[in-house]
Amino acid sequence: DLGTKIHTDSEEMVGKLLVSAEKDLRSAIESEEMRWKHCTDHARSEATSRLRHEQSVAALEKAQERMAVGAASFASSSASVSQQYGLSSPMTKALGGMLSMLPSGMEDEAMAKMLNSEQRLALAKKTLDEATAKQQRDKLAYE
Repeated sequence: DLGTKIHTDSEEMVGKLLVSAEKDLRSAIESEEMRWKHCTDHARSEATSRLRHEQSVAALEKAQERMAVGAASFASSSASVSQQYGLSSPMTKALGGMLSMLPSGMEDEAMAKMLNSEQRLALAKKTLDEATAKQQRDKLAYE
């Protein structure tokens, strides 16, 4: 009878330990899955931020190049030109979107046909300002 009691008690204790160990194991597995998900989400977010930053740096360089070309062809103050022609942000974005669909190198030719030199310079200045602001925002997001 004592042997049976010890055997029953030991089975009960082992069973409790086993249930407890299974719960701990499930909890550890869930914690590890959550850590892994957090890690992959963070890596994805960082890669997206890096890509956006790289794209905004490229757009800024392109805008700086356009501004240099525009300034070389038109020697007057860009501030008075911007005020005189008052290119709105929606107009700038619409022109930029339309011109970005053209093959490389065709953008400048199309702009030369559509806009006079003052308008091109004003557009280049506005694009440069927008690209600079976007690059700074993307840089902060990436860091």
